[in-house]
Amino acid sequence: MEQQYHRIKITVQHLQGLVKELQRAKDALAVSKIREETLQNQVIADTRRVVEQEQPGEVKRWKRLAVVSPVHEHSHTYLPLRS
Repeated sequence: MEQQYHRIKITVQHLQGLVKELQRAKDALAVSKIREETLQNQVIADTRRVVEQEQPGEVKRWKRLAVVSPVHEHSHTYLPLRS
């Protein structure tokens, strides 16, 4: 009986260690996702800035199109163009 208790105790400790390890991995993944999203937004903002500087006429044309076209319920969200 005591042997079974020790085996169960060791198994529980092992599983608790795995849970802690998985929680750390989950937290690290959440941080990585936030970092990735931040970097993607920065790339989009930088790209828009370059396009606005190099092709201002084209940007004005796209802004006019964006105002006319309806917003769809499942459309992507992008950073707004500067006016």
